[in-house]
Parts: sequence; structure tokens; C-alpha cells
Amino acid sequence: MNGTFGVNSTHLDDAARILGEILDLEFVLHESDWYGGDYYRAGTEKRTARIIRNFIDDDGDAFELDWPNNQIVLYLEGWDDQSLNQAVTALQITQLIGIAQLACSTLGKIEHDS
Repeated sequence: MNGTFGVNSTHLDDAARILGEILDLEFVLHESDWYGGDYYRAGTEKRTARIIRNFIDDDGDAFELDWPNNQIVLYLEGWDDQSLNQAVTALQITQLIGIAQLACSTLGKIEHDS
């Protein structure tokens, strides 16, 4: 199961530190032309998390069109239902500090208390 979250931060390093604490992940800085330069990655081959800048491409569009107002996007990929539900619950807390939006797009259904 996958989840994509808009992140209300303009600082990639701060977002990686805070989201790493919340999700209990150790994000490592990487570089990729595809992701527009620096990005952070954590996890294993089967379950990953990436934090990238939602840069404007050559056409003037955001990299992730579902999050045009967010300068940073968090991707959770390959997470089982229980782990993704726990991550969504943990990310709900971040609304208090203005880091991640509650809404996410997934390939499956996420169950959590409101």
C-alpha cells in the first residue's frame, strides 16, 4: 500500500528530521536529477519513505500535481495496511506543528479514527 502526503514546510532538512522522529525512520540524504536534486530516503527495499521537493518542472507544473501548494511531498511505498494506518495516525499529530496534511492518496483504503 502506498501513501502520498503534502508537507507544509519549505525546508527539506527540517521536514526529514521531524518526519523521521514521528515515523521512527532514519532518513538519509540522496541526490537525483529525477527528483530535482536533494531528497531523503528511508526504509528497506520492500518498504520505503521518500521526502522530495515538489519542484516546478520545465512545463511550469509541480512535480506532484495532487499537491500544487506544497513545496515538499512525502511518499510512503510498499507499506502493509497496519504500518500505513499507524503512519497516518502519527502524521495526524503533525497538524499541530504544521508539517503534514491529513489527506493522502493511496492505492487502497486507510482506516483510522478521526
